[in-house]
Amino acid sequence: MRAPGSARTAGAMRVADWSFPVPPVDREVLHREPDEPVPGRPPLLFVHGLAHAAWCWEPWLEQAAAAGWSAHALSLRAHGASGGRERRLRITLREYVHDVVQVAVRLPRPPVLVAHSLGCVVASRVLARYPGAAAVLLTPVGVTHGLGTLVHNTRRNPHHVARMVAGRPVRLTAGDLFHGLEESLHAAHLERLDHEPPLVQYQLAFHGPPGPPLGDPPVLVLGAERDTLVPAGDVERTAAYYGTTVRWLPGIGHDVMLDAGREAALDTVLDAVSDALAYARPGWVGEGSSGGAAS
Repeated sequence: MRAPGSARTAGAMRVADWSFPVPPVDREVLHREPDEPVPGRPPLLFVHGLAHAAWCWEPWLEQAAAAGWSAHALSLRAHGASGGRERRLRITLREYVHDVVQVAVRLPRPPVLVAHSLGCVVASRVLARYPGAAAVLLTPVGVTHGLGTLVHNTRRNPHHVARMVAGRPVRLTAGDLFHGLEESLHAAHLERLDHEPPLVQYQLAFHGPPGPPLGDPPVLVLGAERDTLVPAGDVERTAAYYGTTVRWLPGIGHDVMLDAGREAALDTVLDAVSDALAYARPGWVGEGSSGGAAS
């Protein structure tokens, strides 16, 4: 975590955004508002990972709102109920970054970005152009490159990598995503997965560093102790890039928002966010409270 200090604000403008604008789409965004909001708290904006959509955050949206947080989750283009499927073969990470920024700027305050897996690569690029309040990177593919995850899965499940190289969607399995979730729930989640655009799958492995975040927001990195999809080295590399250490979520698989133990995992996330905001903004009125709304 970075200590409070002077904020970096240059570098938000991108010439390519003016010269080659991202095609507009309708975006699906789920919202949950608390009955008793905590004054001064930024909203949470959840960013999903490979093949998922906003639906995967529904358990956490409800729990976060019950704890006094304004919670929002978007479906990146060509996922969930968002538009863009007609040009799925041409979609790149740049368009995902645009989607997140467009949702973030429409919230009443800069949000805390809570991203998962591939979503962490997207969120890291959002932070380099948009000054969010903070960020939580959950089970991140390495934000500087994804070669660790590529090599790990070549050894563990070469079929995944072969499909990616052939430009075909990677088909995630229950063993990839869950550790303790009841088997009766596996199929319902797997049936909702989308096909990831092939160019994004390539970029997931072959991307470069995102650049430092604007405004030096707190960036937290959390790994899943029983993750079989993303190796610990990628999680630790991401933490090192942001000058922090990994907090490990015990006994849970890659999909920390859906697997058994998801409630405790979100409690850990919200406590960490509250502590980080209190450290970065001394005197913050919402500090130290994640389990419920302020009285």
